Amino acid sequence: MLQLLSQFTAQSQFFNLFNYITFRTGGAMFTAMIIAFAIGAPFIAWLRKRQGKGQPIREDGPQGHLLTKKGTPTMGGLIILLSLGIASLLWSDLKNPYVWAVLLVTMCFGAIGFVDDYAKVTKQHHGGLSAKMRLLYILFMMVVIVGFGNAVNLTDGLDGLAIVPVMIAAGTFGVICYLVGRVDYSTYLGIPHVAGVGELSTILGALLGASLGFLWYNAPPARVFMGDTGSLALGGLLGAVAVATKHELVLAIVGGLFVLETLSVMLQVAVFKRTGKRVFLMAPIHHHFEKLGWQEPTIVIRFWIISFIFALAGLATLKLR
Repeated sequence: MLQLLSQFTAQSQFFNLFNYITFRTGGAMFTAMIIAFAIGAPFIAWLRKRQGKGQPIREDGPQGHLLTKKGTPTMGGLIILLSLGIASLLWSDLKNPYVWAVLLVTMCFGAIGFVDDYAKVTKQHHGGLSAKMRLLYILFMMVVIVGFGNAVNLTDGLDGLAIVPVMIAAGTFGVICYLVGRVDYSTYLGIPHVAGVGELSTILGALLGASLGFLWYNAPPARVFMGDTGSLALGGLLGAVAVATKHELVLAIVGGLFVLETLSVMLQVAVFKRTGKRVFLMAPIHHHFEKLGWQEPTIVIRFWIISFIFALAGLATLKLR
């Protein structure tokens, strides 16, 4: 919306800055971060009051979770979505159809996650929606978007584990969006050029800022969980951006940590059904390391490092072509 100011203040060098995607991306990131910081504490207090017992904890999971995570409220993803939405509407070019498409996917996934979280809290059962209900939205979304939304959801099992890899992926795809949206850079790198997709950098900047603000409250020991409200929405957002930029396979590399988490669950289920034996002590794989005795902060930080390495590998593929 602020980008429109440059059209009415053509004589001002300052307002001319709003024509630059890089400037608006930085503005969106800063705005979203400030909003997340500002609303985080009172919103968490409201969630705690409304939810009472908070998110139900798996009884078959690591025993320490029953002590350290019990009573922690969920649906913290609403903090991210609100900050992201406001900042995106302020700093993005609202005449760009990609902006509305990605925001629509994000909010739809957020709504699905909210229903799932609400079911968990009200029924005090970690399962949330039934398997049949979950299949309904799979029929309406592309495999890439749905798959990555679920992948982020599976990874969100430890304090701060999912949000930093999301930030890393957002920053990486912010760069990719900018390059794909520029004819000169995309031609030089030999990657597809998609006119107008560079504007999605502002949304990814807003996601990065909102995630930073949320991490303040989600860092161990977490005061709030992202919940399906956040994990499904953010995974869906990244999936939608990958589809828009025609870099779906690069997303599988950049988001390699999420892919590994998902594969660990699929492998565990497949082998157990076939042989009755488990490949991992518990899936997703981050719980396997907990069962081995690794401390939660150790797992989280090492997984962050792995995510960063995957992001560098994803960026490297742009030049390798």
